[in-house]
Amino acid sequence: MNLFDIICIFIIGYSVGNLRAYYKMRHIIYDVAKREGISIDDDLEDKKSTESLIKKLEVEQINDVMYLYERDTNDFICQANSIEDLAKLAKEYRNIIAATVIHNERVYMFLNGNSKEYNKNES
Repeated sequence: MNLFDIICIFIIGYSVGNLRAYYKMRHIIYDVAKREGISIDDDLEDKKSTESLIKKLEVEQINDVMYLYERDTNDFICQANSIEDLAKLAKEYRNIIAATVIHNERVYMFLNGNSKEYNKNES
């Protein structure tokens, strides 16, 4: 056996040991959570569903008309003449409660049919 073989065996053993320790700790955490009545998987699903409630939208303006789209899927939502009207129509047509909206390199927040421009200095 040469030095390279010994180093490879050491690295493989170390990696396998780390994986085994990870799975053992994960198993212990799940057992304790289950014993205490905590469902870890449900908490993760709740977090994912909360994240999906906040929509990412984008505005395209052609002349005086603004068109509102979902940023990821590019689905059309509504059209209006102002950001405030877009917020109201998005709530009315698609029941969009909370969203971040990009228009002309500015970020707006829609919350329950109202809009407000995001300003870094205010936070």
